[in-house]
Amino acid sequence: MRRRGLAILTSRADWATKLAFPARRMFSTFFETHDTFQRTECQRNWDVDEGTADRSTVGHYVSFITHTLALTEPNKTMQTSEFAAISSKWQHQTPDASIQYGPTLLTHLDKTTVLNPYLNI
Repeated sequence: MRRRGLAILTSRADWATKLAFPARRMFSTFFETHDTFQRTECQRNWDVDEGTADRSTVGHYVSFITHTLALTEPNKTMQTSEFAAISSKWQHQTPDASIQYGPTLLTHLDKTTVLNPYLNI
């Protein structure tokens, strides 16, 4: 059985999705009403401010970010042999833990269940 998933990667330096999108959405959602509601998916509970979510991209809405990815060794490149180990490392993921993938470190923020196929990084 083949597993499928979705990874959304957003850079903190992406000014278009961080600044321009919310500025434009502020005008187009000005007359809309928004509530705060609680989400309970993935065995976790968190409050969602619908107005903030409506004016943010999913990659910049803090409540939806599930992982962080950091470059730990800027001059290192991944070797072909390291790609084969990624699936094995993923299978051993634990909540609130980090996994080293070549020169990067993927950290689970314990907002979703372990091995959830949807990552917002």
